[in-house]
Amino acid sequence: MKAKKIEVYGKVQSVGFRPFIYNLAKRFDLKGYIRNKTSSVEILVEGKEQSLNEFLKKIRTNPPKSVLIQKILVNDDAVKNFVSFDILESEPTAASFVYIPAEIKICDECIKELLNPHDRRYLYPFINCTQCGPRFTIIERLPYDRKNTTMKVFKMCEECLNEYEDPSNRRFHAQPNCCHRCGPGLIVKDKNLDLVFKISRSAEDVKKILDFIVEKILDGKIFAIKSYGGYHLVCDATNDEVVLRLRKNKYREFKPFAMMASSIEAIERYCVIDNSQKELLKSSQAPIVLLVKKTLEDSQISKYVADGSKYYGFMLPYTPLHFLIFEWLKRYKKDIPLIMTSANISEEPQVYKESEAFHKLRNLTDYFVFYNRKINIRCDDSVCKTVDNNIYFIRRSRGWAPEPIFVKYKFAKNILSFGADLKNTFSLAKDNHVVVSHHIGDLYNLEAINSYMQSIDHYLKTFGFSPDVIVCDLHPEYISSKIARKFAKERSLTCLEIQHHYAHMLSCMLENDLFEKCIGVVFDGTGYGLDGTIWGSEFLVGDIYGFFRKAHFENITLIGADKGIKEPYRSALAFLYEEYKNEKILENFWSTLQQNLTGSEILSFSFKDMLNAVRFLLDKKINLTETSGMGRFFDIVCVFCGFGAFNYYEGYLPQLLEFNAGFRFEEIKNKDRFYEYEVIKQENKYVVKTKLLLKKIFEDVFFKKEEVKTVAAKFHYTILKITEDVLLKIRNDLNINKVILSGGVFQNEILVSYLYESLKKLNFEVFIHRKIPCNDAGISFGQSLATESVESLK
Repeated sequence: MKAKKIEVYGKVQSVGFRPFIYNLAKRFDLKGYIRNKTSSVEILVEGKEQSLNEFLKKIRTNPPKSVLIQKILVNDDAVKNFVSFDILESEPTAASFVYIPAEIKICDECIKELLNPHDRRYLYPFINCTQCGPRFTIIERLPYDRKNTTMKVFKMCEECLNEYEDPSNRRFHAQPNCCHRCGPGLIVKDKNLDLVFKISRSAEDVKKILDFIVEKILDGKIFAIKSYGGYHLVCDATNDEVVLRLRKNKYREFKPFAMMASSIEAIERYCVIDNSQKELLKSSQAPIVLLVKKTLEDSQISKYVADGSKYYGFMLPYTPLHFLIFEWLKRYKKDIPLIMTSANISEEPQVYKESEAFHKLRNLTDYFVFYNRKINIRCDDSVCKTVDNNIYFIRRSRGWAPEPIFVKYKFAKNILSFGADLKNTFSLAKDNHVVVSHHIGDLYNLEAINSYMQSIDHYLKTFGFSPDVIVCDLHPEYISSKIARKFAKERSLTCLEIQHHYAHMLSCMLENDLFEKCIGVVFDGTGYGLDGTIWGSEFLVGDIYGFFRKAHFENITLIGADKGIKEPYRSALAFLYEEYKNEKILENFWSTLQQNLTGSEILSFSFKDMLNAVRFLLDKKINLTETSGMGRFFDIVCVFCGFGAFNYYEGYLPQLLEFNAGFRFEEIKNKDRFYEYEVIKQENKYVVKTKLLLKKIFEDVFFKKEEVKTVAAKFHYTILKITEDVLLKIRNDLNINKVILSGGVFQNEILVSYLYESLKKLNFEVFIHRKIPCNDAGISFGQSLATESVESLK
């Protein structure tokens, strides 16, 4: 007889691991116990040595599909002569590591029961098991037991309790386990908060609610429907009138809406989908996936869903209620896509509490569908696409957060990183893992800031995390940085301020386990530079101990700070004034811009008034910012081409430019057509002459009358040729061959796809993001590694 004590770390709680071990122990006639601890699962097992070896082999090679084992520690133990193998109560312990599971899409087994009229959970909208259902959003504290979740108020009926206590049942210790009799139910109210349907307690009740929802959606009504991490606004995506009404009520004039469809086949009617995208759509995380539209003039989908974008954002049903709504639409012979967008006023966080929903959404919606189980923390949908057949995150949230990212790096201290102000996330780094928070969003308003601070507090308490070091962005006016500095001061902690683009570079390095010197190509919109200007077209050289700026694009003048970013026609006019000093040229530009943007608020300014304002600000040097932000160059080129003049949301104009470039890019690339450019060497670094490039583009549009889609494509191709050229120069100077690509501009698929392949052909080792977004949502992850660049913390 031998005895082993086994500690298993990773995603091993709430995913059917304990019943798997229980049945495995029975199979090999082993005795002992298994129990959850705060940081791991502990197994004490004894029996014949050969059986123990086979037992361990099966754990390592054949765990349940939702299990993710990070490490296994095995030690000999004293034989205690157990008479059985048991599953013990969880044991709270000091947390050396904590793994909180994320939400999991409804599984196939639960779907079968959901649609089986003879099953006791027929049409039950909260059906779940160890392989699916809510997790993170219902957990109040650890360990993950029912009494520590928002399910604690629902006492299981006898049948559910028997399942819960039976190790051979797939609902053994499924913490949200419940049924029509003992679990949450659906409630429906109208916009006046009058009760339409009281709480559902049977399949018949749910049928009536589903009939009502589907009939009203087909009649053009908007619903606020409670999901796992918050409310969605839901309506018919094929109805122009209702989509426009939703845009108006939500104050979301241009940003595309996400949609949900019943199946891959339904999505294929509207989008081009490859196998990697199908797998991503069907994955247990069920994210929103950006898919290229089919050019179908008779498409059912309203043009107002994603006008001006080459993508539709689609996801598949991931809750039982989602699945039932689409099943009912089919019964009404209407297999149509539905808008499924976060329920909020534009720029505010997603609504997740009933009181908040009733207060904020009454003017956006006609009906509320909710349930009587509390959401403990909001968690918005994840958004991603595929690049080179691999996942490429735009937003990493539901389905992934707050599960840790394991890295081949040992953090010497506990690090809390506060991120940036746009697309905010924060991170907790400890030992060899980083927990990146769910999507917080842009810290533009009090609601978002409160959500940010509450989420940080929740993570610290839930993970039992005590930070030793605080890290924030270098920008002196970032809200996140001000909060970080205050947080550190109150706790007498060191607060490190890290340059924005270096954090981008480190984020890609950390997720690729790259710690030696490399070249970071960081193309971004805005980041506070070490010289006090705004950076954003960077070629950095560095490692985890520091960096220097080896190359960048020449600065241009941004008028009006943040207003200049939202209204880049101002900077376009300023550029032309500085370069040409010719009023006729400027007036021609302004007149053309007016014609292209008929109906826009730009018409409220006369040319003379705008020119006088620009001239005054430039001459007096008032409210001017010097920037090399790549996003700002994209903005100005988009204005020159007449595609738009306002960034209605972050990245709006660069996306329009990419969309239009896509029509001609392959042709331009094959003909090797790019703009003449100049790279000069100044004080041991390279500077790309931005103004020369912008002048040539302007003259192509206004003097040579080049087709604007061709101009957009040539601009993209020129940026790529410049990047290759500068990287070759740096490699020749420094003999560094490893290149990372990061920053929000690399959400542009033309840029990232081309560079990833072309640089490899030039014998560079190229690293891109796969685990976190390349945009500012990845900043906090990179900030975690930046502590090594500070001598006192080495």
